[in-house]
Amino acid sequence: MGLIHDPTLLFLDEPTTGLDPQARANLWEHIEGLRSRNGATVFLTTHYLDEADALADRILIIDQGRIVASDTADNLRRRCPGTAWTSRSPRTTRSLWPPSGSAGSPTGSRSTAAT
Repeated sequence: MGLIHDPTLLFLDEPTTGLDPQARANLWEHIEGLRSRNGATVFLTTHYLDEADALADRILIIDQGRIVASDTADNLRRRCPGTAWTSRSPRTTRSLWPPSGSAGSPTGSRSTAAT
């Protein structure tokens, strides 16, 4: 993905589909950088729950065109106990169950993922 400027609003439709693990990690890092450096708002569609958890402040789950859930990752995990998500961000690997403390965006920027 190439960007010729630093957008404040970015729509990404399944940007990591078909990427190898290194390219996926590089893209995650780039998206996180846009949010932290520029305060960009990112709307991201993905089928990967770990990706949504790592990159989004809020997650919408859409089934057959209808929003069936909308909340933070921590709150969605509380509503679906026993569900295990694993995130492998470029810098860390962490278990996402049980939920840890709530972590917000460092700059107040927002990212929403729809799965």
